[in-house]
Amino acid sequence: MIALKKPTGPRPLPRISVTKLGEYVGSRSAARRKTILVDQKYPKPFKTAIYNDCFDPLVGFFVDAAHNPAVVRAAITAIQSRTVATEAEEMRRQVNSQALDHLLNTAPSLPLTGITFRKAPESAKPLLIAGVEVSIRPELELVVTGKGGVVRYGLLKLYLSKSHPLTDDAGNYVATLVHSYASHRFTGPKSVDRKHCYVFDVFQERLFVAPVNHTQRRKDISAACEEIASRWPSL
Repeated sequence: MIALKKPTGPRPLPRISVTKLGEYVGSRSAARRKTILVDQKYPKPFKTAIYNDCFDPLVGFFVDAAHNPAVVRAAITAIQSRTVATEAEEMRRQVNSQALDHLLNTAPSLPLTGITFRKAPESAKPLLIAGVEVSIRPELELVVTGKGGVVRYGLLKLYLSKSHPLTDDAGNYVATLVHSYASHRFTGPKSVDRKHCYVFDVFQERLFVAPVNHTQRRKDISAACEEIASRWPSL
């Protein structure tokens, strides 16, 4: 389940979520970039609660070795059968059901074979880039057994937003950051497989894979974080 953000006031130090950083780097709109930073410095206490009802079924579908769609359909039925008293509750019921419908639509094309999915730790440390804490928090760790029994690792980040789909640029930047995070998360003999570092935009039914050519994207990300750090005190 997605934890509720608590109202803690403005964040004194630069901090941004991985998906918003991807959008920030990929956006050509100065106004949108400023809005992103203001929202990150002054986080709203309830913003992440809307997708709580579909979150556990989404993660559970991947963790379940059978990837049984019937379990997802049962979760949709349970969500739809709940009594609602307000328009906000009805909207929440609908978007959570829709998210799981999108998962079912996408499931046949998802890379599930030969991969063991497990829940990632919820208390993951942020990635520090050019003075900015970047909250990655992937939901799933991937264990991939290749030829000769060689084991490699990856990560999957779920993206749940009906109103702000990831653009090509934003999705590739986020996938690049997931890959960078995996390189820190799995060290020593635990080799990272770039091809299994993903961002799954659920509502858009798109799976972004960490790009093979990531050098320039990482430079772009670092430059954006330098800009964020310099702008933060004046927001």
